[in-house]
Formats: sequence, C-alpha cells, structure tokens
Amino acid sequence: MSKLELKAINKSFGSSHIVNNLDLQIMDGEFLTILGPSGCGKTTTLRMIAGFEMPDSGKVLLNNQDITHLPPYKRNVNTVFQNYALFPHLNVEENIAFGLHQLKMSKSDINRRVDEMLELVQMETFKTRKPFEMSGGQQQRVAIARAIAPDPEILLLDEPLGALDLKLRKQMQFELKQLHKDLNKTFVYVTHDQEEALTMSDRIAVMNQGIIEQLSDSQTLYNHPKTKFVAGFIGEANLIPVKTEDKSSFTFEDKTFDFNHEISSATAVLFIRPENVSFDSVTNISLAVTIEDVIFVGNHRKYKLVTASGQKIIKTEDSSVPLTKIIGQSVTIYLLPNLIQIYNS
Repeated sequence: MSKLELKAINKSFGSSHIVNNLDLQIMDGEFLTILGPSGCGKTTTLRMIAGFEMPDSGKVLLNNQDITHLPPYKRNVNTVFQNYALFPHLNVEENIAFGLHQLKMSKSDINRRVDEMLELVQMETFKTRKPFEMSGGQQQRVAIARAIAPDPEILLLDEPLGALDLKLRKQMQFELKQLHKDLNKTFVYVTHDQEEALTMSDRIAVMNQGIIEQLSDSQTLYNHPKTKFVAGFIGEANLIPVKTEDKSSFTFEDKTFDFNHEISSATAVLFIRPENVSFDSVTNISLAVTIEDVIFVGNHRKYKLVTASGQKIIKTEDSSVPLTKIIGQSVTIYLLPNLIQIYNS
C-alpha cells in the first residue's frame, strides 16, 4: 500500500529547474533511497516531503491526504540531518525528549519513551552526556533516536552518514537497516553514496538533472540499468563507444559482432561490468588488449587494459585466483553477450 506519493512535482530556484515533473510512489514500510550526484534534486525532493520547501506545482500525498502546503510541524514526518542538529545545551536524554514535550506527553510517558529509544540505539549509558562529549557516530544515534521518539509515520534521512569515517559509516549502514526492520517504519533516505544505497534499500530511485531515471531494487539496478547515466553512476562500469549499423550487430575497432539490440542510431555505447569481462574463451565477442596495470584491491584485483585504438577497459577478478597475467602482456578478453547492454551515446 502506498504511504507517500509525489505527483508531478516541479521546483525551481531562480532560472534553475531543480526538480522536473517528478512522480514517485513510496510504499508503506519500505526503505527507499533517492540516489544521485550533487545538484540532481534529491535533497530538494526530501525537503519538499518534509515541508521545508514548497513545490512550484504538483502534490505531496501522505496516506492519500494532500499535505503539499502544510508546515513541517503539521506533517507526521521527522528528518535526520547530516550535521546531527542536536541541541548543544541539552544532554542526550533532553534532546530525545524535546519532541515529546511538544506533544504534551506526561512525564512518565516521556521517561518511558526516552528509555525505549536509548535502548533501541544502544546509548543507555550516555543519558546525561552533552553532544560535544560524544563521537560523531554516537551523536548520529542520538539524532536518530530523537527523530523516531515521536513515532512519525515516515523517517527522512538526509545523507546522515556523510560526516562519519569509512569504518563507522559501514557499521551504521547495517545498524540503520536493522533499525528499519525493528521499527517497520517507512524510511526515505537521500545519498550520493552508491554502496549505502545498494546495501540498505528495498528500492532505489536514481535521480539525474531533476528526474528519476530508474526506480528498482538493488540487483535490478546494478545488473540491468535502463540508461547510460545509471549504468555509469552505479558501481564501476565499462562504457565502450561502438557503431551500430543495424539492430543485430555492433562494430568496434573494425570488427563486427552479432548482437541483438534496440539502438537505431549510428553511434552507441556498450556497457559491461568489469567482473563480466573474461580472459577465458567463452564467447565470440573478443577484443585484443594490452595490460597497462594490475592493482590489488583487497578481495579482488583490477586489470587496467587498453585496446589498439586506446580504449580503456577495466577487468576485475577474485584476488584468490592465481595471478597469471603481467603488465605489458598482450591478451584477448571476452565479453559475455547476456551481460552486455547497448545505449544511445
């Protein structure tokens, strides 16, 4: 069942059109991430859901009720910000209790709810600490507890892990995913970090220049991107310029390969993931390359390859596989047809 719906939303700042006729339906209880590069409109979209910005046109519906022009305090949604936004003069307990006082709850109910939130985010022993006495990760847990405490219908998260170091960010990804499962609430998460999106989300809306280019689950998004932008933005990708004289083949470096596709223009881009490039003879789509570099990256190694025309191609393989290729060696690589996609250039 739909919990939140955006209908034909438009938003401009001056002459810049930030969100362009955007439609988005978010289901009850799902973890949906809005993913995209800086300036794509994702944070502006989140702010319009929260009520901090008003759309120029279109509607925001919560439980099929029009909340487009309601102020933030009249929407049953709460936001977690990247900079935590904790009250510096209040301790942890007081920060979490702040929104509950606004609801005019009894003192006993507030104390009970604060204790529940502290247990939920594993911060029971930090009850009397001020924000400056805690690490970034601890402050973010408190910010999340404060946002959840009034029991909002939707929790909005605006790049909440952006200020944390890499190791803590990865830890918090799993904690947020578990928190979502425990609460069974609707989460709308904004980030430019692909790994965060792929790790935590039920579905991901990839935004570019004010529109959603694809809305899919993580696996579909990674393996079957609908557009060249999505293919290049999600994960690491090889995007190779090719010629397409007809819809049954493509040409690269004066070699023509049989491959069915839907592109009718003369120039196109072939997409394939680095892990789907093979050194083994598994297909007739083969390219002669030279190994420019071999890089060890923990659980995998990365080969930087170059064709005779100078086209760069990346191949990865499990680092537990014995290394048999060296820098400067001329080799043949093979592209698996069922893992190739072709887009307009």
